[in-house]
Formats: sequence, structure tokens, C-alpha cells
Amino acid sequence: MRVVILHPALYLQVSGGAEVQIAYLASYLLKNRHEVHFIYEEKGIEITESTGFILHPVRKINIPGGLGKRWILYGRKIIFELTQIKPEVIYTRFASSWAGFASLYSRKYSVRHVHSIASDTEFSLKISFWLLMRPLSVLDWWYYKNALKYANKILVQNAYQGLTLQKKYKRMGILINQMTQEVDESLLCKGERIQILWIGNLKGVKCPELFIELVHRLNYLEDKIKMIMIGRPSPKYLDMIALAERTYSYFQYLGELTHNKLYRIMNQSHLLINTSVNEGFSNTFVEAWMRKIPVLSMNANPNNVITDNEIGYITKTIEELSGKIDLLITNRDLIDLMGQRAFSYAIQNHAINKVMPKVLDILISD
Repeated sequence: MRVVILHPALYLQVSGGAEVQIAYLASYLLKNRHEVHFIYEEKGIEITESTGFILHPVRKINIPGGLGKRWILYGRKIIFELTQIKPEVIYTRFASSWAGFASLYSRKYSVRHVHSIASDTEFSLKISFWLLMRPLSVLDWWYYKNALKYANKILVQNAYQGLTLQKKYKRMGILINQMTQEVDESLLCKGERIQILWIGNLKGVKCPELFIELVHRLNYLEDKIKMIMIGRPSPKYLDMIALAERTYSYFQYLGELTHNKLYRIMNQSHLLINTSVNEGFSNTFVEAWMRKIPVLSMNANPNNVITDNEIGYITKTIEELSGKIDLLITNRDLIDLMGQRAFSYAIQNHAINKVMPKVLDILISD
């Protein structure tokens, strides 16, 4: 089977949540002897790793930011590449005109297009004065809606996405769990001091300032905790982070890390904090559960997994969040119990070897 993965960021250049899931899929397809092509935006980052995939970079188009999103400008080049490759299946995982181009091509040439929803926010964009001032973004959104209307199959991460897709577009989504690699329990090495993580890019929707507030609130536990913040930096938050680092010896900001470095830190950690306004189904959740780390989330509880499986807490306020941390620190056995439940849940529901055969079946079936 000849598969095209059409995504603006190649996972060897950018390593966000969508790119991680795409990398798992591509590797699995290659392992099962399928031909895998990547069409992506060339970002000027040298690729030294030999992958076995066939790469089709398209030259980056730079435009003034005020015009909106640039993705729509790649349409002619994408259609040309698809025509040359002649794929049997096109896979997309990004809310942009690229997914729309895939659907238009697939309808014209009777090619399967499978689109995967990567975030709850993919349904929330509305035409507004702000958007109308950026004409390319309006076109980008119009083309993207073609994917939601016409893709042969649409994969969703949670029940909310499935219900919204059905309500707005009269389409039935296929629920596919986020995937992660299984972890050997012998690699987990958790010390006596409770290590608390926050992982995410420093941007508004992630609310990193709430974790910094938590750092301030937990200063009475300084001899019992270590708090670590990990993620791509943003100038907006660096001053408050620097002040917290100077003030509290138990807090550290490590910036953006490779996955291998991140996983080594997670293997030694006890709790994961999530302060995001919303999530689709966070990669860090399943990566944490696979490492026996309960999740304390202020908003995101995809499919009610956290509460139904008792593998963390939902805390609506910073006061409630700090209270739950205090409870867990004084009841270390509870952390261990929730962590073991989280590990069992992850093995059964999110391990690659459990989820990927279902995805492959979706890709190859009409």
C-alpha cells in the first residue's frame, strides 16, 4: 500500500504531539512493508537520520504575518506532489487547508483520505472581525472544512470530538486512543522527594502561569518536593519563571527537551500537573500513565478517563490543586496505588501494539 502522510511539520524537524503520533504510524506502516511518503514544509533543518520513508519537502513560503496562515499557498505544489506519487491512501492530522487539499484530491482520483482530529479546538474557529482581517486564514479554514465534510474516514481522540463532528457535520468519527510506547517497569526510579512535572509549550492556552502560582503556594513543602517545568519557551513567561527559579530552590525550568531526555525525567517523577484550558487527548497524559504517574488536571479529562479509572484528580481551582498535592505527599501509598492503576490502564488502552492494528485496518479498508 502506498501511503502519503501530508503534514506541514516532519517529525524529525518538529516534535509536537501530532508529530509524535504520526511518527508512530509511519514506523508501523514501514515495519509492515507499506510504502510511506511524507509531504511537508522544508524548515531548513538538516535531516541526518535514515528513515526508510520517501521525503517530499516543499519550499517554505514566507509572508507578512498580517495576511494570515500561509498553508493555503501550498495548494498547487501539494496537488502536484500527490499526482506524481499516486497514493492509495492520504493521511492528515492538522486543521488546515492541507487536509482540504487531500480531500479534494481523494474525491477526484478515488483515493482514500483518512483525517485525524488532533485537538478539540479544530471545531471552534468562527468567522470574526479578527479573522476577516487575515484573508489567507479565512481561505485556509474554508478549505479545511472540506476535510470534515468529505474525508472518507475521520478519527477522533475523545467523545466530545465525536459528538461535535456528528452535530456540526453529520459525520461519524472513529475513536482511536492516543498511543505511546510500552515502558519497562525496571526503568522507573522514583526517589523519596516527590517530583512534580509540568510539560507543554509556554503559550496562553496551556496557562503556565498557574504552575508558577502553584510553585509559590507549595513553598511550605520545599524539603519534600521538586517542581520541574518543561517546554518550548516564550518571552511572555520567562521573567516570572526566572524569578521563581531565583526564589525557590525546589523549582527548575528545563526548556524544550528531546523526547529521550524528557522520558528519563518522567521515569523519575511522581505527579504530572496539567493547567491547560483544553486538550484533545494529551500525549503527556498517556506517557505519564505508562510511567506510573497520576495526572492532576485543572480542565482536561478526556472521556472521563482520569476520574473513571482513578488515575489522578480533576481540580478546578488552584486551591483545590494545591490541596490534592498536599494530600498525596502525606499519603505516598496513594501515589503508588494510583500510579499502578495508571500503568495498567495505559498498557491496556494506549500501548502501540494494542492501538495500531486498528489504525492500519482503517487505512486499508474501504
